Amino acid sequence: MTFDSAFPVEAPLASKPLEIVLYAQQIVESKLLAVEQDIMYLEKKRACYAQRRLEIACELQRRQMLAMPVGQLPFEHIVQFLTDRDIARLSATNRHYHVACRDPIKGKLLVPHIAHGGTSSVSFGRAAKVVNRVCLPSIQSLKLDARKPGAHGLLSALSRLRPGSVPNVRILRVNCAAEKEHFVDDLVDLCTKVFAPDQLESLHISGLRSFDTLCAILRAHSMSLRTVRADYFVAGHETTFEQEALPVMPRLTSLALDVADVTEISATLALDILNAIERPEEVQRLYLPHVEISGDSDAVTAVANALSRFTTLKQLVLRFAFMPVSVKELVRMRQVDLRHLPAVCISDHFIVAMEKWAPWWPGISEVWEKEDSITGLSVFQEQIDFEALGTSAAREWLKLSHEEKQIWEEEIAPMLKGLYSEPQTRSQPEPPRRGRDDQCAAAAT
Repeated sequence: MTFDSAFPVEAPLASKPLEIVLYAQQIVESKLLAVEQDIMYLEKKRACYAQRRLEIACELQRRQMLAMPVGQLPFEHIVQFLTDRDIARLSATNRHYHVACRDPIKGKLLVPHIAHGGTSSVSFGRAAKVVNRVCLPSIQSLKLDARKPGAHGLLSALSRLRPGSVPNVRILRVNCAAEKEHFVDDLVDLCTKVFAPDQLESLHISGLRSFDTLCAILRAHSMSLRTVRADYFVAGHETTFEQEALPVMPRLTSLALDVADVTEISATLALDILNAIERPEEVQRLYLPHVEISGDSDAVTAVANALSRFTTLKQLVLRFAFMPVSVKELVRMRQVDLRHLPAVCISDHFIVAMEKWAPWWPGISEVWEKEDSITGLSVFQEQIDFEALGTSAAREWLKLSHEEKQIWEEEIAPMLKGLYSEPQTRSQPEPPRRGRDDQCAAAAT
């Protein structure tokens, strides 16, 4: 045992001078303070280690649970398919299920994403009971397929809820299966009555036969929608979009209307929709292959000129009855507005521009047999249909300035070479090589 040399405890204090006694008192006080600080520090360290031990124990428990088959189930996606007995048993035996999927206050299921009917054969009545077990504010996205009976029951129950009952749904993806039974009526009620106005941000809908149905849903959420996609929309007798049918959507970043029949839209309405977009620099997709823009020359020209506002497009497909734009302006559009996109095809009645080679086009190796054959002039000749415009590529190439030719040689052609090295995917057998007119026509269909 050692003693602190600064405090000679072996000597009686009575024999020491007053100065030494006072100095010894200061030493003791400082030592006690240091010991107390050490104790506080050790208590904090002990608390930290205890918390760390608890975290490690929880993690080990989670790992053990995940190693079991029941722990590998994605509860947040399958709870809507469980019976009441399943729910009671899982809640009583599985801590992970109880914590992750149960509202601690109301005791209902927390289901952020419902993909009901996509792969399930759940009956109509059983699916309808899901709504009573789910914490409705927890739902963020819905995916419904009218070809599955379970989706009918779920949509029917959702459409009868009070307005504002599902306030956090932002994504809706629906296959209406050509308006099977009362599915579309319930869908319209859900979107226009149950959902709050301007609630949806993303809408993907297919299998419709009525243009009015789509417009009713779009109008209810026109101020909030960012991405809109309508596939396999059967226009039927509706060959023209009315002037005020499609609403303006100021927050739009992606618009795709792929109708089965060619449907006309006035250039004035198309211009209003494009000009209403508040942030055109964020728009990445304008895909309207069967929506034919028509009108007087000034309005159609204004639509073509409005495309210069959209500087970050990744896919642009527009169709015109006729585009009264000069060859010089079309060349400028390719060199400036569409400068960042490699796969482009421009004619007198359509514009196609994408960041990837279109799968419906002939393979890029069919257009250019070798990568070395991709030059500024060859790309200039292939990407603009000069024959349809009443001129030739050679004639228009000579009109370009040295700086413009450099754009084709040093920027556009290298982008095409980058696509040349990428594997080309095809959903169908490779078609025979077609002429320039056939290639461009295929791009607009």
